[in-house]
Amino acid sequence: MEKEQAGGAYTSSGRRRPCGGRASATTSAGARTSRRSRTLLGSVSLFLVLLSLQVLLLPSTANAIKFELPAHHSSHQKCIWNYALSDTLVVVTINAVPSTSPDALTTTAPSDKDALMQLDIEIVDGSHHNNVYLSKKN
Repeated sequence: MEKEQAGGAYTSSGRRRPCGGRASATTSAGARTSRRSRTLLGSVSLFLVLLSLQVLLLPSTANAIKFELPAHHSSHQKCIWNYALSDTLVVVTINAVPSTSPDALTTTAPSDKDALMQLDIEIVDGSHHNNVYLSKKN
């Protein structure tokens, strides 16, 4: 006397016996899906490792110079020369802060009591054309 149950056949003794190959087909399909997901995860992690190595090993493409200009009582010119290749974007940032030195040349703004320094900047390339990219107006 055998009873049919979902997921397999049972004998009268209550022991489960495998159905004719259905359980093994389901197991092998699950194993294929599991193997496929492991392979996909492995390729994604390998891609991420290679991408991070490439970013870390690339040389830095940005260069910068930084310097301080002390204030003087008379006009003092300072030439700062930095080489840049042709067709290179050059960004110039100037941060002028109030002077705290008592012997620095200071001017007082009408609404402000902080010491100020005047900077006249000119940016010229070194080509035979001497192109001017930034200069004081007038």
